[in-house]
Amino acid sequence: MYGQQLGTQLGVPTANLWLPQNKLPIAGVYIVEVEAEGETYGGIANMGTRPTVDGQNPVLEVHILGFSGNLYGKKIKVEFLKKVREEKKFNGLDELKEQIYKIFQFMNNNVQVGLFSAT
Repeated sequence: MYGQQLGTQLGVPTANLWLPQNKLPIAGVYIVEVEAEGETYGGIANMGTRPTVDGQNPVLEVHILGFSGNLYGKKIKVEFLKKVREEKKFNGLDELKEQIYKIFQFMNNNVQVGLFSAT
């Protein structure tokens, strides 16, 4: 689905998937493994309502590390490996971007890239 393109504006494009229910089984920010177009990638996902941008409906947003293709209308598989933190509201897009890059650093320190096994 087409989102607001905020991830692209922040330098971290995401695949966005609307969720059909209002009560999510899980919520927060996760390190994930993603299967897309026959390849496996590491990634970071947010499952929730995106409070920093006044989101109303639950959505799964996934930034796929090292992927630069177009996934609109295509299926992907997302496996949740490790919860990083709860979803939270930041004071603006600059603070959100800073937090996203902190998660990248966390991922680099806590995930064996290539194996995608969380420590």
